[in-house]
Formats: sequence, structure tokens, C-alpha cells
Amino acid sequence: DKDGEEHHHVKNEKGIAADLYGFLQTFMHVFPRFQDREIYFFGESYAGKYVPAVAAGIIHRNKHLDPDSGLLHLNLAGVGIGNGWMEPFAQTRAYPAMLYGNALIDSQANAQLNALSEFCLREASKKKVEVREDFDKCDIMGLGMKAAGMPNQYDTRLYDVPINAYWSYLDIPIEYPADDPEQLA
Repeated sequence: DKDGEEHHHVKNEKGIAADLYGFLQTFMHVFPRFQDREIYFFGESYAGKYVPAVAAGIIHRNKHLDPDSGLLHLNLAGVGIGNGWMEPFAQTRAYPAMLYGNALIDSQANAQLNALSEFCLREASKKKVEVREDFDKCDIMGLGMKAAGMPNQYDTRLYDVPINAYWSYLDIPIEYPADDPEQLA
């Protein structure tokens, strides 16, 4: 590091829980007026892994708090997760079934997505890594949504303009007419 300090990067949920616990302890000591307030953690998507880990870490540390340590009891009052990525193996297997069950993909696409899901899950379990780490090949949700014609991922009854079309439009140089087929490809 150019400033001579050594930094570490957290690599798992347990490390994130420990770092956030340390931050909250520092925060509560610097701003004591917040010490008695309730703490809530909310998140979505990958926070489906972080929020429970942070909450479990706080509960565990509160339970084993040494009164002479100088650490404060953190008043964790609740957690919430929306659209959480919590159980990759179960969720990866569920996407093809959800799309097929709602008539968004045909049986051939369903079979292909199921086969890819199983392949990705096998590879993930061999490497002991998250399914999403090899996102390009194993983005079962993204590939399934493409096979379904890109419905809105939050309400598959709707077909909105995909964000990629918007970004592609913004990338068209101003000097070209918007209807030039060369620029829209």
C-alpha cells in the first residue's frame, strides 16, 4: 500500500460480521447518545447472506459479552431481507421451474436451464465457491429471463424496456441519426 499501512479484505460473511461489529462499537463510543437505540439491519439480494451473518454475530457477541471488556451491548431489534440471495443451491434450481411453471419458457429451454443449473452447482460444490462467482456461465436467472423474452424480473407479467437497451441507446454517438441501423446493432 502506498501509505505504508497494511489493509485486509474480508472474504466471507463471518469477517463482514466482525468488521461491522467493530464499526458499531466504535460508532457507539464516539456517539454515546445512540447507545440505547434499537438497531435494525435491512438488505436485499446478496444481503440475504450478510444480514443474517451480521445479526448472528451481534447476538453471539452480546451473549458472551465480558463486562470488563469495554464493549457495549448492541441493541439489535430486528432484521429484514427482500429478494434475498440466501441459499444459492436451492435458488439456482428454482429459477427454471419458476419460469417453466409460469409458461415463460418452453420445455426445451427448461431442460437446458436445468442441465446448466446442475452443472454450475456441481462445479460450485467442487470449488467450494458461490454459484454466482462464475456469473457469465452460471447466471441461471439472467439466461432464463433472456429465454423468456426479458420480462420484468420483479413482475414477470410485464415486459418493460430492458436496461441494456437504454444503455445501448445512450452509447449511440450524437452525430449519427438514432434510426441508423449500423448504430442500433
